[in-house]
Amino acid sequence: AAGLEDFDDDDNDQFYAHLTWKAYLADLTNGRGSVRLPIYLGIGGFGQEAGNDDFILGARAPLGLNIDFRSAPIHLFLEGALELALVDPADDIDLDLTGAVGFRFFF
Repeated sequence: AAGLEDFDDDDNDQFYAHLTWKAYLADLTNGRGSVRLPIYLGIGGFGQEAGNDDFILGARAPLGLNIDFRSAPIHLFLEGALELALVDPADDIDLDLTGAVGFRFFF
């Protein structure tokens, strides 16, 4: 999975991107019905602008839940992720908990 975000933080335009490999742990619906509810765990990395042309690189580990519609190429998701900044111009090692709610469209 991949994600991109362009956001304003304290009046500074910033960019964030991540790339994550996901493994599905279980399907809460046991494969029945028109909607599946798989739980996933992942591992990957992220990059983020830090202002003043600096860039932060780090590792991320998400845990999430998808709502997969069998009859449509779309699913909704709810995700929490631990993110560890490994390369930071401020020489900080930060561990953050992030979250996301969104949708994915497949084509």
